[in-house]
Amino acid sequence: MRTLKHLPENEWPEADRQAFRAAYEPGDIFDETAGPGAHLAESSRKAIKFAYRRWLGFLKANYADDLSTAPPERITPEPVRAFIEHLSAQMKPTSVAITVAHLYFAARLIAPTTDWAWLRSVKSRLECLARPEDRFDRLVPPVETLDHGIELMDTALTLSPSDGHKQREIQYRDGLLLALVTIWPIRRRGLAALTVSRHLEFDDGGVNILLYPSDAKAKRAESVRVPEQLLPYLTRYLKEIRPLLVGRSCHDGFWGSFRGRPLIAGRLYDIVRARILAKFGKNMCLHDFRRAAATFLAMDAPEMIGLISGVLQHASARRRAALQSFAFDAGGSALCGTSIQCEEQTPAARNQERGIVPCAPSFMPDIHLIFSLPPRSRIKSVSAESASSRRTGQSSMSMQTTRSAAAASVIVHACRRSSNKPRKASSTA
Repeated sequence: MRTLKHLPENEWPEADRQAFRAAYEPGDIFDETAGPGAHLAESSRKAIKFAYRRWLGFLKANYADDLSTAPPERITPEPVRAFIEHLSAQMKPTSVAITVAHLYFAARLIAPTTDWAWLRSVKSRLECLARPEDRFDRLVPPVETLDHGIELMDTALTLSPSDGHKQREIQYRDGLLLALVTIWPIRRRGLAALTVSRHLEFDDGGVNILLYPSDAKAKRAESVRVPEQLLPYLTRYLKEIRPLLVGRSCHDGFWGSFRGRPLIAGRLYDIVRARILAKFGKNMCLHDFRRAAATFLAMDAPEMIGLISGVLQHASARRRAALQSFAFDAGGSALCGTSIQCEEQTPAARNQERGIVPCAPSFMPDIHLIFSLPPRSRIKSVSAESASSRRTGQSSMSMQTTRSAAAASVIVHACRRSSNKPRKASSTA
């Protein structure tokens, strides 16, 4: 019988279950009865619980007697050292550091008054030793992933109609997924949350795709205007392809699956990874689209480095500084130096640090040359006023047009501009 690495929650000792229930107790803000983890988002709670399940599974296999003791009394240096050695034999150093960090967070939740300085020190040392991999060689430029997405949709239309396997519909859906995540590299949680009735906004000129604060890690509303050249593909998907995928289930999810259910975040991850690997031979995951957007924009258009934090929904100054530092390394120090100085001095930057997100102009991605169409004289802009007038009653109360849409418009344009320039490392080799 296979031994489970993660102990299922229904097999936890009752003391552990009670400790976590108390940690997440909402309580009352006036009498301070809320648990220490009441403020945590659901995703953070899942990550902590996942690591704690791994910890309990390790204890059951190696320190079974410890399960009869109180939860805080089990977290001592000796079993934690053995736990780290056990993880190191099966995981990368970064994964070990993340797991131990979540164990530390769990310890603070179940015993907030205990001094966990030693465990915090261990966590910090592991984080220092864990060096992330250099993922540049596995990145595909956005211009190529966009081309591949359109190619998949075009070739899907030449396939025979659905014969029960839905290969035509699945290929078309996957192509639209690649195209959309290229021009708007949001996280997979946001992609999986998209629905037809709530996240699509139609007007006389086209379609806006909305992202609500509950769908984003940064807890900020975002929106992107579907480019005119992608609009026919989106329209065909909604009218012809998606109904065949949904079938009789009639769910509201934007991404339909073969079985008639909405695609979950993990499945979207697998689809993108498989399509990129089959075409380019690179192990590029869904989150790497965000890395590719920042990387190639910094390399090919360093004067536009200030837009990266917008397209990636980064609100912290530390992340912006890291991205701007990369622009210097990519050879754009002379161009992006002014951008850094301006961003540090403008009142808009100070407002953003305080959580004030003003409406800013958004732009339609300039991807016309990719479609072999005559170039336009200028990029169509959408002012904050016109964006406000397009809002429906359903979305007007919380949706704002932020600078992420402006950043999305530049990604493909910048990478296409440099497609004829030699690059140190080939992106398709």
